[in-house]
Formats: sequence, structure tokens, C-alpha cells
Amino acid sequence: MIKISFFSRVFKNNILSGIILFISLVFIFYIINPFWGMFLYRDLDFFLGSIVGVIYAIKNRKPNHSTLKIGITVGLYGGILSAFVINFYPAIISSIKLNDFRWFSYYLLYGFLLTLLTGFFVGLIIGGLVGYYYKTMYIEEEGEDKSLDDEFFEDLIEK
Repeated sequence: MIKISFFSRVFKNNILSGIILFISLVFIFYIINPFWGMFLYRDLDFFLGSIVGVIYAIKNRKPNHSTLKIGITVGLYGGILSAFVINFYPAIISSIKLNDFRWFSYYLLYGFLLTLLTGFFVGLIIGGLVGYYYKTMYIEEEGEDKSLDDEFFEDLIEK
């Protein structure tokens, strides 16, 4: 019998842990902050959640993983799943308070479409920007190391 713990798998997989962190932070900010957003619905919640989730996933990545790919993946999936999670909460509360299942489907359908737009764009843009930033930072560091190694090997070849 193989015993696999969910939490050990989450902490080993940086993309999954970044997405879970993204979703958790967006939900916490949704509960705490009653502000709807500046440009899109709940855009500040998605913005803060995506920055923290993407940075966490990029910082804990394996050396052979692309930072841009991780950033876009965590931003996109985190935004889509967060849109579902933050609409599931008011759907349950409203259907219990009003004792009517139609409100549940209303919040899930129309609320999900509204927050999906925000989650998709904010998650994709922030994930791509943070991934690109770390990619250029990593390439510059890697390029400096290569130039030092190249000079060393050129000296050996000349001798």
C-alpha cells in the first residue's frame, strides 16, 4: 500500500503550491476587503494574490524550469480557480439566507463570468510580467557567469 500525502506533494510541486497560495490569498482578501476594485471586479485581490503566488512558485522552482512558463501557468490557473472560489462563497451564503437555489446558480454563473474576466487578465498579465522579470534577471546572472568561464577556457586553449 502506497501512502501519498497531499501536503507533501503540494510542497514538492512549486506550481501547485503557488496556485494554492494564490487562491488562498485572493479568498482571504475577498473576505477582509469590501472594496470592489479600481478597474475591474476584485482586481486588487487578484493583483496581490497573483504577485505572492507567482513569486513563491518562481523562488521554489527547479533549476531546469522556465520562470516565464511558471509565471504564466500559476497566474492563469490561479486566476481561473480563484474566480470560482470567490463566487462559491457568496453563492452558498445567499442560497442559505434566501432559502432559494436560484441564487446559488445566479452567483455561480454571472459572478463567475464577471470575476473570470478579471482573474484571467490580471493573473495572466502579472504572471507573465513577474516571470519575464525573473527570466531577464536569471539570464543576466547566467550571462555574467558564462563570460567568466569563456575567458578562462580561452586562456587554456591559447596556452
